[in-house]
Amino acid sequence: MLNGVIPDEIDELKNLEELDLESNQFNDQIPDMLANLEKLRVFFIRYNFITGEMPSSFCSLRSPNGSLEELWADCEEVVCDCCTKCL
Repeated sequence: MLNGVIPDEIDELKNLEELDLESNQFNDQIPDMLANLEKLRVFFIRYNFITGEMPSSFCSLRSPNGSLEELWADCEEVVCDCCTKCL
């Protein structure tokens, strides 16, 4: 089980297509730097202690020309207008 904040170094994984961080103990907010993962197709962040708002820069990956197809979060804790599934 992982805990703490999502590490900034994750944005160095430029070719990452799927990121499943479900069921951990991450806290704080979702960092803006995730928008640097331009090839990301799937991002799951449910069942953590994340709060705040999904960064608009990250939501831009869901635009018609973006790569992000699936975005799941705990929308009672995270305000997420661009999520494809809220739990």
